[in-house]
This record gives sequence, C-alpha cells and structure tokens, in this order.
Amino acid sequence: MDLKALKQEAKKPSTSKERLLELAKIDASLSREIAKRYVLPLEVAKELCKSRDMPTRAALAKNHTAPLEILEILAKDPQWTVAKAVLGAKVNRKITLSRVIFETIARHKRHTIRQTAAEYLHCPADILEELSKDTAAEVRASVAGNFKVTPEILHRLASDPELRVVWNVASHVNTSSETLDLLAQHPNARTREQSIDPYLSHSRTREIPVSRLEMLKDDPDPEVLRYVLWNKYTPTHLIEYIFTHHPVVFEVDNGYNTREPVYASLNCMGLQHALRYHPDLDTKWLHRLAQIHNSMLVWDLLKHPNITPEILDVMAQVYLGCLEQNPVPNKALPQPELGLQEQLMKSAKFAIADLVAHEKTSQKTLQDLIAGIKQTILIPHSIRTLCNSPHETIQNALLNILESIRANHMAKSEDNLYVDYALAELCEFTALSATSQKRILEIISAEPREILSSNVVYRFKQSPHSLIQDYFAGMP
Repeated sequence: MDLKALKQEAKKPSTSKERLLELAKIDASLSREIAKRYVLPLEVAKELCKSRDMPTRAALAKNHTAPLEILEILAKDPQWTVAKAVLGAKVNRKITLSRVIFETIARHKRHTIRQTAAEYLHCPADILEELSKDTAAEVRASVAGNFKVTPEILHRLASDPELRVVWNVASHVNTSSETLDLLAQHPNARTREQSIDPYLSHSRTREIPVSRLEMLKDDPDPEVLRYVLWNKYTPTHLIEYIFTHHPVVFEVDNGYNTREPVYASLNCMGLQHALRYHPDLDTKWLHRLAQIHNSMLVWDLLKHPNITPEILDVMAQVYLGCLEQNPVPNKALPQPELGLQEQLMKSAKFAIADLVAHEKTSQKTLQDLIAGIKQTILIPHSIRTLCNSPHETIQNALLNILESIRANHMAKSEDNLYVDYALAELCEFTALSATSQKRILEIISAEPREILSSNVVYRFKQSPHSLIQDYFAGMP
C-alpha cells in the first residue's frame, strides 16, 4: 500500500465523496488529511465526526471551512482537545460560531475550555454573564479581559477575591468611572495604581477625575503616590501637597533595593511628568528636584519655565560631584550592579553638557562646569551639546581636552578618529570664534593628512567658516 500516493489522492479536489470515505477507513493518517481539506462534503465530515482517531476529529474542528452543523457536533466531543479546537481556530474562521456551540463549551467540565469561550470576542452577552460567575478564577479573569464585556459585569467583578480578575477589570476600556472610583479604594496597591494609570485604555478614552486623584493623595504606598504625580490631570496644588506631606516620593530606588535620593537612577517618571505637565510649579520644588541624580529628570527641569540660575547651580554641583567621587557613597557596589555605576557616570556627563548649553546658566556655574570638564566627558551626546555652546570658554576647554588626547602618543587609533569627528562637529557651529578655528587647524596639522578619513574631510569642507574650507579645499 502506497500511503504517499493515497494521501495525494485524498488531497485532490476531484476525489469523490465515496472514495474519500473509503480512504478514511484505510488509515488514520489518511483520515487526518481528508479532515484538513478545504472542500469537504457534508456526508464525509459527519463520518469523520465519528472517527475513533482523536487527531482526525481535532483536525476537522480546526478546519476553517467546517460548517456549523459539524462544529456543533464536535463541541460535544468527550475529548477536551477537540472541543477546544472548535474555538481555537477563531482567528481565521470563515463563519460566526452559533449560540449552541457557546452554550455547550461554556458548560464543559474542564475550566480551560470554558476559559477559551470566555475569551472569544463574539461570545453572547448572557453567556459571558454566566461565565463571570464561574468557580474558576481563570475563567472569570478571561471574562474581565473580553473586549465585549459590559460595564455591569465589570462592576460586579471588581469585588472578586482574585486579584488577576480585579486587575483585568481595572485595565479594561469599558470599566465605568464609578467602578474605577471603587477600585481606587481597593486594599491592593497595584489595583489602586491601575485606577489612575494614564497609559491604560480607560485613561486614554476619558479624563481621570480630580476627585479620584484626591482619594489617593495620602496613599500609604509610595508607588501609588508616584502614579498621582505621573498623571497629567493632577492639579498643581495636589502635586505640591504630595511633595509637602510625602517626601518619600523624592526617594527613588537606585536599582538594588536601597534608598539613595541624591543618586537615584530609576523610577523618576512620576517626578518627570509632574514637571512636564505643571509649568506653574513653585521654584522651591524645582530646587528639591534638582538634587535628584537622573538624566531624564534633568531634561524636564531644564525645559521648565520657572528654572533659575540658582537651581542650575545646584544641579551642576550634584553632577560634578558624581564625576569626582563614587556615585554610591558609603556603600560597596555589588558586583552584579557594576552597570549602574557606569549609568550614573554617563547621565552625569549628559547633564553637565546640557547645563553648559543652557541660556540661564550663570557665569559662576559655567566656570565650575568648565573646571569639572575632563576627558571622561567626551561621549557623543556631550560633544554635540558642548559644541553648540555659545561660550568661547567652553570651546577652549573642549579644545584643550582634544589637544591632550592628540598629544598623547599612546592614544589608540580610534581615539584619534574620535578627536577628528569632534573637531568636525565644532567646525559646523556658526558661532565658532576665529581663535578656536585656528586652534582646530593646529590640532589637525599635527596629524598626517593621509590618515584623515574621507568622511571627516567631507564634514570639514561643509563648515560655514572660510578659514576651515580653504584649508581642506585641496583634499580629496
């Protein structure tokens, strides 16, 4: 018996239904191939429903073209894998499943099958209502996650003893404001967070009422308070109330479960959004936020309209101090967390470069920053920011660093290339002084022209300064 040839015959659209019935009785592998056919006669499908081979019945249940009559029979199959397969192919199903199928599967003895029915988008509302009272928490959680579930069902499930069910309710787009107000008083902190989470679907479709945010202004969990700060609907007076009565929000995890307010590097999103959405925030709070080491917080502080030179000076001292000492004082950094130290140093370099370029930075602060600029500050973001500084003193400090690298005969070739790119970046700045232009040419002339890359030469030629253009005019 040539099974391969018989399988080909079973797949052919021209094979008669009588022949298909004969082939199905020869071998189980043939009946499975027949069950997968795109065109399957009803009489053959009914016979396959009676097959003793479970994979055959499962293949028939997964067939996207199987008629409702066949699916209703398979929904009652004693093997749970077959019953689940009836709903399992819902994505590409060409027909809408009948109510009989949902009623059958919703009463299945196995909870994973009932869960599949609860997840189905076209499950009838009254059956979803029935499944919402299921004894299995997985089923109730799936009902709470169904896009078509009604606000009334969600309101009842908000009091469910299982947190996974409650969390699905809290994040659902159909959850009513009354239900969310109820969840804002839930004993679980994550649930209270979700009731005001600005990124969940219910928040994207309607405003979060101030009354709900007021409920949480004295929440015992710091993370919930940060969610209040994070919210763009939180009024300024509520932000300042939390800052005054809950200073714990300024203490941010530094990555390994210790509290180091000055050197915080993670979880500053609440403070960041408080700055972003509240341009009328009092300067005393800007001064307090300036003491937190976080590069993302720096950018929002520098953009705030109420920022003052005094606050910029505080920020400068924080980040200059980070470059001069261990970023985590009085605590040995655990070996697995060595990346955190590098992250803090890098954010300090970013911040210092941004402070140098800020228009409100005082001359005193600027001098401190210039004194603190070292070779370690040469990272791409810092170079781009420092090159655009309008202060000639900054240009000179940067050129001193580049010159010292070039003068070091032990410098690696990639360091020299980095110097070339940094000089080219400086030459693109329109406010570059004549003195700085001459110094750049002196540094370049100390290096053989043949080792300059064509990309670097091209960037020098694009400089708006004629002195630079004339020097590189003859280079290929």
